[in-house]
Amino acid sequence: GRPMRTCSAVALGFLLVCSAAYAQQPTPRVTTLMKSPVSGQPDKEFVFLSIEWPSGASTPPHTHLGDEYGTVVEGSYMVKQGDSEAKTYNAGQSWHVPAGVVHETKNAAPITKTMNAFIVEKDKPLIQPLRRP
Repeated sequence: GRPMRTCSAVALGFLLVCSAAYAQQPTPRVTTLMKSPVSGQPDKEFVFLSIEWPSGASTPPHTHLGDEYGTVVEGSYMVKQGDSEAKTYNAGQSWHVPAGVVHETKNAAPITKTMNAFIVEKDKPLIQPLRRP
């Protein structure tokens, strides 16, 4: 396969959205592990990221054009979906955010590492920032 690149277009888009919305916030370090076609779904692609969240890092409310699956490798990570209560996931625990569901996330430990997998629309931005009315 291709060598891992810390700065792919996907990772860069992720970082730009995170940084633009929270200019004073620490920036997560995103490494793209894989981008692959999805069999029988020419308009979709599988994206697999490793993300290191420094203390205090968070994401603004956003959606994805497809499903997100995540696992905490180290530390704790908080995910708030829609109007539901925020849930904290610890190392070894996983979450799923369905396509189009507004969610925001926050690191809940000094340092947290997550693996995030997406099945999303090919050639579209991974992150869809929430448009404030």
